[in-house]
Amino acid sequence: RVYRALHGRKVARPSLANATREAWEVSTPGSLVGSLRLRKDVALTPLAKDSVRVDVKCVGLNFADVFTVLGLYGATPKNETFIPGLEFSGVCVEGDESVLGKRVMGVTRFGAFA
Repeated sequence: RVYRALHGRKVARPSLANATREAWEVSTPGSLVGSLRLRKDVALTPLAKDSVRVDVKCVGLNFADVFTVLGLYGATPKNETFIPGLEFSGVCVEGDESVLGKRVMGVTRFGAFA
């Protein structure tokens, strides 16, 4: 299949079968140095109905993200590994055909650092 990317160029739609991604993970909040770990083998989860997958190009980094990694933010997930990050921008690579290749930005509860 082919879809239109930025500026009207046609590019081959990437295969996402057995795909993985890189993600910054926090397993134990408490330190900016020891808590964050880059994983290169995080499996892509199945896409929910009416959702899109974004190839993240930029993320926001702010006090809420720092407080989350330090474990000082009230919404920090307890007793589970999580991917921090609240704001992101990138390009839609999976989902409804009408949005493929479009530049987007979004806000999420956690997971933007993937």
